[in-house]
Amino acid sequence: MIKIEAIHVNVPAGEYYIGDPSFAFSYKDWDKICKINHPKARHNIVYEFKDSHFLNISVGGDGGFLDTTGKEYTVESGSLGLVPIEIVDPEMLNDCKSFGRFITFSEQTLCKSVETELLMFGEILFILGGGYIDDYGFWEIY
Repeated sequence: MIKIEAIHVNVPAGEYYIGDPSFAFSYKDWDKICKINHPKARHNIVYEFKDSHFLNISVGGDGGFLDTTGKEYTVESGSLGLVPIEIVDPEMLNDCKSFGRFITFSEQTLCKSVETELLMFGEILFILGGGYIDDYGFWEIY
């Protein structure tokens, strides 16, 4: 069972990439981001880059993670994140589209963990304990 730290962060209105944050940056920039933001701890929650901030949340490993709409997100850094579009490397946009999604928040939006296995970015919900969309379109937990 995956356990995540309690998260309760309001993000400003804007366009964001949801997915593995390592896909939003060049390898060189991601290495720099990791060295700046967590020299001792593997997964902080709020990271800094280019005078901006983004969310980086450990999901306990790599693989495919589904949100409750059935969209699958590929994770290779062990994290899901919320990255403002203005700091996403333009050369990484196709990877971001393939492995995650873009979303626009029209107002300040709450991103939080619910209990210890649920992760919400606005209305996008991940059940990290596992689940699937059944034949009737309902989310079922394993």
